[in-house]
Amino acid sequence: MTSQYENINVLLVGTPLAEVDEIEKELGKTIDLECHLSECPDLNVFLDNIDEQISGIDIILLDLAWADSADSENFFKMIQKSAPDMPIVVFTREEDRPLALFMLNKGASEVRSSSGKFKIKPNRLGDLIEDSWARHKNSQEKEEESAKDLKEEQALSAKDLKEERIKSAENLKEEKEKGAERLKEKDRIISWLSGGYSLERLSD
Repeated sequence: MTSQYENINVLLVGTPLAEVDEIEKELGKTIDLECHLSECPDLNVFLDNIDEQISGIDIILLDLAWADSADSENFFKMIQKSAPDMPIVVFTREEDRPLALFMLNKGASEVRSSSGKFKIKPNRLGDLIEDSWARHKNSQEKEEESAKDLKEEQALSAKDLKEERIKSAENLKEEKEKGAERLKEKDRIISWLSGGYSLERLSD
């Protein structure tokens, strides 16, 4: 279970929600997170100041139920480009299944249908936030673990490569020494066959 002392900042984008303060209080009763909810009703204003808007934000709730599919795709891609690692829960029209699949394929944390004006109960909203946050943290932990494993593998590979190079250098040195000894032996044999020997050398 998530620690009750963990803070999470949630931004609702794309629709006005007059009861933000009240919903924030209700969220505190339904989930094991200290949740702070803010909003930016105008999506164009949000996109014009996106870096400032998402500063300190942990999860984005993006309401696109009012927009057409082409605009929705562009909006989502622009937001994800600025916040590639942030969980984004998207709300689309009930009948727009292709758009929902597009969002999921492009990395949306979750896609829910919403008919008409955005309305959501605090307990349902709390479940969405908590589930998305848990998946996000789990994904981050897996990525960190994979990066750690890769780093360890690279370190082992570098060590193995170094040992292999040392071994190859030692083998090469040994082969050179053996080659030099063979050449000396060959010279002695040639010298002996050509008469360049003595009883003293034969007795050696």
